[in-house]
Amino acid sequence: MFIFNALSYCLKLPKIIWLDVFSIFVCMYSVLFYVIARNVVFYVVRNYLFYER
Repeated sequence: MFIFNALSYCLKLPKIIWLDVFSIFVCMYSVLFYVIARNVVFYVVRNYLFYER
């Protein structure tokens, strides 16, 4: 039972660390995706308006 508790604790600790790292990565990628999507939208709108004239 003690080995099981130690094993579950050792598995729980990296899970918390991985969740923190994963949330940080998700935040970074969402910001990056937002910036890229905004640039793409501005680029498309600018080209569309430029070609419309």
